[in-house]
Amino acid sequence: MEKLHVVFPVNECYGGVYLDYSNPSKPQHIENLTNPNDWYESKDEGILIEYSQVNFKITNVLDVSKYNNRDALLCGVPLWYQFPHVPKCPITNEPMRFICSIESDKEIRVVNMERGRDDILIFEDMGHLMLFYHPVTKILFANVEH
Repeated sequence: MEKLHVVFPVNECYGGVYLDYSNPSKPQHIENLTNPNDWYESKDEGILIEYSQVNFKITNVLDVSKYNNRDALLCGVPLWYQFPHVPKCPITNEPMRFICSIESDKEIRVVNMERGRDDILIFEDMGHLMLFYHPVTKILFANVEH
């Protein structure tokens, strides 16, 4: 996967969400795989919030001495704060591949917002968005760890 347009409901659910990335430009929420009782109460339903674009690069070389500061984002291995959970693809029942985790970030600002909310990229209480993908079925699983 060369490019990933991340779409995620700001008021995510307790158990995470599955998204169909058959059309990577317009991912679709797979509603029947999300328990309706898992959603947080939402005041912002249907509101589009767009954040400034951030580009990450992939490298196969790791020099640990370069990553001893807060600005380093290691995305190759999940950083679990709670219980480790590698989701299975709902179609094949195979483990999904870890793509990356994205931290809540005060430097990533809102560029388009229809109505008031936080003006920074924030997942719940400054958590991490964990992304897993199944390349054959093109299904992505997104969940917040904090």
